[in-house]
Amino acid sequence: MNRHFALSALVFFLTFATGSLSAATTTVFYTYADGGRGGLAAITVDVATGQLGESQVLAEARGFTVPHKIALSTDGRYLAGVSEEESRANYIAYDREEGRVLGTLRLRNEPDAIAWAGDAFV
Repeated sequence: MNRHFALSALVFFLTFATGSLSAATTTVFYTYADGGRGGLAAITVDVATGQLGESQVLAEARGFTVPHKIALSTDGRYLAGVSEEESRANYIAYDREEGRVLGTLRLRNEPDAIAWAGDAFV
């Protein structure tokens, strides 16, 4: 198993899947922590068997140590994830189409929800 997925005790497992249930595989996005770093990652899952494929780190930030929530934009292009760590970078935005981190920042308060409204993160 990939080291990021093996850290299940530290992972806030996501609830987003791209693709339909009739597809052979689907991609699941999640937040993770690994030592003093963490971020957003994706793993493929065989829908019929539940077999896990390879996971891939999409975005990483130092201090993203208490993974919390993740949101996928309505068009599926953007991911945003938050960590409950208040003293360091606790927000990561990722562009799936361009395959790049849009930015990280430190929110003043511990985020308790994350969502997209149209094309804006709220």
